[in-house]
Amino acid sequence: LSEMQQQAVITAPPESIAQATALAEANGGIGFLGHSVRDLRPLPALALSSELSVIDAARELKAGGADAGVVVTDGMLSGIFTDSDVALKVLAYGLEPTQVLVSEVMTPMPLCVLHSASATQALTTMISHHFRHLPVLDGRGEVEGLLSIDKCLYDAIASIDRLSSLVEPRGLFEVLADFESEEACANGGSRAERSASQPELPVLPASSSILA
Repeated sequence: LSEMQQQAVITAPPESIAQATALAEANGGIGFLGHSVRDLRPLPALALSSELSVIDAARELKAGGADAGVVVTDGMLSGIFTDSDVALKVLAYGLEPTQVLVSEVMTPMPLCVLHSASATQALTTMISHHFRHLPVLDGRGEVEGLLSIDKCLYDAIASIDRLSSLVEPRGLFEVLADFESEEACANGGSRAERSASQPELPVLPASSSILA
């Protein structure tokens, strides 16, 4: 491991801590997924120097078996660098990865999430901002790990499966009956009620003629 990866403490800037705290307080609970971010067991954050070249950073990601890392400047979180940055911001433009620095293509000042926040809040944040990763902060504002959207989606699907197993499936006829009932109420009564309210037409004998 590089000296940067061995660094024990990575502190988030005060604004990131305040933002993460506000998100956790706004949620007010663990959410429908039923887990906190800590329960999802975020992976340890791979630390990258902002002064690394993109090619060297990519090699460190590969060596660490990671697709993203947190960027550190003077011991403080300054950004997040992912494999998408390599593909979409460097290779796609024909830039030379040995000549481009991580600081030039990273996402600066990334949104963070507290480990005590709900998994629901983390998933909502990633979806609404089109992020695949969120740095996770402990109670002291230090980077505890890196949460991927895969973990949140897996937990969401598992929660939905648990809920569906508790709900008795309804038959097609029950659904149609409810729909007909709602439609009837909207139209002022059921078909039977509307038929009963209409006067019956006289029934003519089979031999009678309506011609004058």
